[in-house]
Amino acid sequence: VQPKNMIRKVTLFLLLIIPSWLVSMEPGDKVENFRLLDQKGGSHELFYYDDQKALIFLVQGNGCPIVRHAAARFQELKDIYEDQEVEFFMINSNLQDDRITIREEAKEYNYDLRILVDDSQIIGESLKLSRTGEVFIINPKNWSVAYIGAIDDRLTYENQKEKASKHFLKDAIDDLLEDKSVSVPRTESLGCLINFPNKADRQLISYADDVAPILVENCTVCHREGGVGPWVMSDHKMVKGFSLMMREVIRTKRMPPWHADPLIGEYSNDRSLNAEEVKTLVHWIEAGAKRGDGPDPLEQVKLSTSVWTNEEKLGPPDFVIDIPSTDVPATGVVDYKYQYVKNSVGEDIWVKASEIVPGDRQVLHHVITSFGPTETRGPRKGKLKFKERKGLRGYAPGINSNPFPDNSGTFLPADATFEFQMHYTPVGRATVDSTKMGIWVADEKPEHEIFSMIMLNPRIRIPAG
Repeated sequence: VQPKNMIRKVTLFLLLIIPSWLVSMEPGDKVENFRLLDQKGGSHELFYYDDQKALIFLVQGNGCPIVRHAAARFQELKDIYEDQEVEFFMINSNLQDDRITIREEAKEYNYDLRILVDDSQIIGESLKLSRTGEVFIINPKNWSVAYIGAIDDRLTYENQKEKASKHFLKDAIDDLLEDKSVSVPRTESLGCLINFPNKADRQLISYADDVAPILVENCTVCHREGGVGPWVMSDHKMVKGFSLMMREVIRTKRMPPWHADPLIGEYSNDRSLNAEEVKTLVHWIEAGAKRGDGPDPLEQVKLSTSVWTNEEKLGPPDFVIDIPSTDVPATGVVDYKYQYVKNSVGEDIWVKASEIVPGDRQVLHHVITSFGPTETRGPRKGKLKFKERKGLRGYAPGINSNPFPDNSGTFLPADATFEFQMHYTPVGRATVDSTKMGIWVADEKPEHEIFSMIMLNPRIRIPAG
């Protein structure tokens, strides 16, 4: 073996045995976009702050003495730079902490700061966070790390100085605000080591047993032939080809689309990924998105051939309302379309189920269905009266069109007018959308009446600039 090759082999061996907690963020490292909720439920996407001059983060962890002592100075710096286009955050990637306990810690120790909660730990892993108590600066000009280390030299593990003599973080911020390179971009910091136990398990994740079932459950309802998803999750090869893009939209919570706070309420149609599912998918992708053994669950997905999803339970609809067709261009922005259709049923009925079937699922983003009497004069002539409008089931990708609960329904008068709010998103080809609504009629008046209302504020005005 040549000496040079021997050196390479030894170097590789040493890299393999170095603990992951010794591999940390360094100045100049590029930072990828991400979105996290803070302890109060506020949503924060990193790249949203591209108009700022510096983004400052303190790595927080419940129970860490260094963090508890450093937080007051971090808050002081936030107040000093409040009007200078500098944003301050804490970020928590601890395995053992969650939003509830983080919120309690923040209240007890008076943290008046947004604490980003990395419940899946994937953001902390990619940032190579190693200790709580560490601070780092991200420069939005090039999305790189400008400084990482301690706030100042006041704290040690056993003692505290009355005053700091070196102000590392403040000096680094001042350098950035003056468009200078940070003179001291790296210092040693103290704090509690962060445990990322699942990093070593990436190679053990099974596509057939762990990954594909998540995709079948949460993704294939849209990523199917003719679906609104731009590509079809047909098999492993297709998923692997898009895997890096999947990682990106999972990190930014763009996919699967779900906006309700996971700590408030439970929803039967919740398609969001929990922390473990996020970790499984991202770790599998980062390990190379390997196929492995076993059958491919995506190849076994069987989609219903029925036009109406309610047909298996209720048979075909009793009435079908055709919504006027809409020409959708290949590209550009399409304003919301409002289509008005007179109720053609001909009699008062109780509706036990309704369902919207898109003409072209790829371009139809959503439908909101309302009905009621119309205005007979004035600028809103022919449109629904605000205070008397009611609703039936609308449409959005992935929505469940189940019948109403037993012995319940919505009253639909014979003289009602339907209003369909249609939102289209062009997909690169011109098309014509001809959507329709099916109505299933109850045999008798139900015990419970269901009211669906649209809540909106038409008086909001946003001034230019």
